[in-house]
Amino acid sequence: MQPNNIAQNKTNAPKEWNKDRALLLIAEADIKDRFSFVESIFCASKFVVQIKNITKHYLLSTLIQRYKLKQSLAVEYAALKKCLANIDYLFLSNTEGFISRNLVRWIRRDFPNIMILGLQHGIFLLENRKFRTLLLAWANKSTEKIFDFEFFGQGFINKNVDYFIVYGSFYKSALVAHGIPAQRVLMSTEILKGKTFFEQRDIFSSSNNNCIFLLQCLSALAITDKQSETKLIASMLEWLSAKYDIVFVKQHPYCTIDLPDMPGNCRIVDGSISDIAKNAGIAVSFFSEALLECEFLGLRTIAIFSNRLKVSLSVYHLFPTVWAIDKNWQLMQDHRFNRKYEYYESYLSTPRELLEAVAQGERM
Repeated sequence: MQPNNIAQNKTNAPKEWNKDRALLLIAEADIKDRFSFVESIFCASKFVVQIKNITKHYLLSTLIQRYKLKQSLAVEYAALKKCLANIDYLFLSNTEGFISRNLVRWIRRDFPNIMILGLQHGIFLLENRKFRTLLLAWANKSTEKIFDFEFFGQGFINKNVDYFIVYGSFYKSALVAHGIPAQRVLMSTEILKGKTFFEQRDIFSSSNNNCIFLLQCLSALAITDKQSETKLIASMLEWLSAKYDIVFVKQHPYCTIDLPDMPGNCRIVDGSISDIAKNAGIAVSFFSEALLECEFLGLRTIAIFSNRLKVSLSVYHLFPTVWAIDKNWQLMQDHRFNRKYEYYESYLSTPRELLEAVAQGERM
């Protein structure tokens, strides 16, 4: 793929940031409220794709449901094209799913000079599963030729993305290890989370005995089946309610999980993580990035492992404390995991700093 003119010819790069020539693209409707700092500081406009990712428990049903969205996605892209004519910089909310894979490919085909910056929106893993990677790439290439449509996400790395903005060195090291040039991986929690968030480190250090239980879309994303999800949540609510005075239960923004009957000291809450964290001393979830957010704010955290979850063990190395649910649904601390990296770091926060950073690299 030929170098993009903006990145290749540094003399042509603008000396001042022009918000009118930058767009925030939210590629999936359920994360429309993310990246408010990018929207307010870097971009004059935002486009939200009104489609949600679909993952079923069976491959065939997943393919059928995604194919049904092909026309809807084409309509969304037709509307998006009208917004891209005078854009130099495109901030992309996520690169992992099938929606963004198609959008990015179409954008690169129709607007080759736009610089695309992929934003990290949560925990992701880059594993050395070469056969699976090759199989997905072959499947997407085949369906692209037949339908002009890719059915599978292939992870955070996308050859059509110019720069990746990640939380810190853990992810930068992983991307570099997978062949991405270091100058194309920018570390900035401030850009991703906002300046206010980054200034809130350890602002809460409550010693109260209240807990936040952060739910995740386990069955909706085929991480486990519905029955196991219900049992896992019921077991956690029983354990947490016996241990803590109040358990604040927060639904995930992507989906609403059906809850079993809850003990009397459990309360469903809504709002931002920072607002809820003011009233708790500890946060618990399975492997949600919101746990790391709570830790950054000063709360103690516990990640919950279970063999019933289809998730890589390596994700649990991100958390300081991990407990496991055994086959008898009992909880015990799991000492297999040892975190080695600071999760949230920041070296860029302003448009000027971003311009200087992208001037160092060339397009892939």
